[in-house]
Amino acid sequence: SFYPTAMPQAAQALGVMEGRPALLLRRLNYDQHGRVLDLDIEYWRHDSLRIEVDTH
Repeated sequence: SFYPTAMPQAAQALGVMEGRPALLLRRLNYDQHGRVLDLDIEYWRHDSLRIEVDTH
């Protein structure tokens, strides 16, 4: 899942001022039994990615 955010925690590490727009990505990985293996949390600068959604 991904959400718009102002990246209060990651701004300095990404070289931007706190409050700049960003995208927060959270990804859960599951095993074959549906148990959570790990959780990945990433902050992406608004100017570093492009998202396309195909609805067919």
